[in-house]
Amino acid sequence: MDEVKLSLIIEVPARPVEFESAFPALLDLAGTMPGLLRIETARIFPCRDGSPSPVHRTLDLYFDSYRTASRATDTPLAKTFFDGLTGAGGRFTRLLGHVETHATACAVPSGMQWPAREAALAGQAA
Repeated sequence: MDEVKLSLIIEVPARPVEFESAFPALLDLAGTMPGLLRIETARIFPCRDGSPSPVHRTLDLYFDSYRTASRATDTPLAKTFFDGLTGAGGRFTRLLGHVETHATACAVPSGMQWPAREAALAGQAA
């Protein structure tokens, strides 16, 4: 099945704690968009040099076609969602694209230290 996704690249909010506390309700609202297939979110790691990332989160909303995505995001419900995201401090960039899936051999990169990265995201020393 062909899929289209609306990707939101969310900048680091001025008040991340308040943003994160509003985020679950915003996801619930997004989940009611007509024609939505699924939602994926990601909280972004700090940069490799330890400096903060300019991006706080990504949010991907998947639809079965460009037409479905366009209709769903041109509704009062979508306006409420986007306004709520902005109101929670989430400045974002929207990208709408066709999903292309490619087969690949996957391996965890050597030296990947997930607990240290999780601690950094939580603002704790690893």
